[in-house]
Amino acid sequence: MSMIRPSAIALIPARGGSRGVPNKNLRKLGGKSLVRIAIECAQKTELFEKIAVSSDSDEILAEAKAQGALSIKRPLDLATDTANVVDTVIHALGELSKLQIKPEFAFLLEASSPLRTAGMIKNVWNKLKDHDHVFTVTQVDVKYHPSKQFSVGENGIARRTNENLQAPPNRQSLEPTFIRNGAVYGFRVDSFLKTKSILGSSPYALVIDEPLVNIDTLEDLQRAEEFFSNRTLHNF
Repeated sequence: MSMIRPSAIALIPARGGSRGVPNKNLRKLGGKSLVRIAIECAQKTELFEKIAVSSDSDEILAEAKAQGALSIKRPLDLATDTANVVDTVIHALGELSKLQIKPEFAFLLEASSPLRTAGMIKNVWNKLKDHDHVFTVTQVDVKYHPSKQFSVGENGIARRTNENLQAPPNRQSLEPTFIRNGAVYGFRVDSFLKTKSILGSSPYALVIDEPLVNIDTLEDLQRAEEFFSNRTLHNF
């Protein structure tokens, strides 16, 4: 007897405005917009009941529809620089519910992370069998380790980020640290709605060793273009 796979949706948040890169989510790499790249990556996994794009921009929503994704019109108050992504996801889930789409799992795929692969999404899916929340991370270069960092107050006084350290740590004693890379966030919808958090209370961090770029500036876009041009087609 074959097992019925739990329902899952992919949600791609892609607002129209961006200070760092104007019209960012419609910028193209390899002839495809960032929104289209995210949609196609989700489609290649063959995991999702639906793929939806949430945006305040009619142009982005038209692009989503053209690529076979659902379009969710986002209220303007959820499309500002300070809007909380949690509220955006809650709104999207509510709109999907009106269409009788009530998934057990949701995946948040940021359009600004175009080097994501279908394999990364599948790996997150596999980890969700044992965890309520999974997200992808990248190891930070040791030379930027937080134990070596300082904060500087308005009075110019420097304080160690880790004030418990009495002396500068040597390189060999530093434990690795990681940052979110924005490639994939996966979570059980009921846990998300309970915690009102993408990461929940104890998320599983899936380490990605492949190079990724989260596009916030024009320099980031240029770096992504360089990586993108060196990738072969099957990676997407």
